[in-house]
Amino acid sequence: PTSGGEAVANPQAVPTGRNLYAVNAEATPSEQAWTKGKELVENTLAQYRKTHGDYPRKVSYTFWSSEFIESEGATIAQVLYMLGVEPVRDAYGRVSDLRLIPSETLGRPRIDVVVQTSGQFRGAATSRMRLIDKAVRLAATDPDGEFGNYVREGSLAIVKALISSGM
Repeated sequence: PTSGGEAVANPQAVPTGRNLYAVNAEATPSEQAWTKGKELVENTLAQYRKTHGDYPRKVSYTFWSSEFIESEGATIAQVLYMLGVEPVRDAYGRVSDLRLIPSETLGRPRIDVVVQTSGQFRGAATSRMRLIDKAVRLAATDPDGEFGNYVREGSLAIVKALISSGM
């Protein structure tokens, strides 16, 4: 088996005639997708701050399988970076773990996220859904720090609302 795709974008796709897969989900977000995702987050936050004068408290993303395959996980990278979490790669280039970006390195609050997925994405990238769940949990348990943590604030507000409603 080998990755497929367009030969210029993915030279490993040649020679043809092998069993092809669209993307190695375990290696996402790829290094290139991580760089692109961080850039997109910085641009989004800069535009939002220019318009509204502050950081957004929550940002939503929709994951589509076709975009995931084409970008090798750039939207996943955006979600991780909004949360202030970065991928940890193993010796094979797979994203096998996550770590919090220190608040002083991040230089901004951890932004809460809402993620909506297509069914095909969930089927193609189940392990990435678990990765995002872990990222949210990591961010939610981090103390507020110097810049604030909207993930933690949102999680605590949900817990409070559930308890006050009798759960």
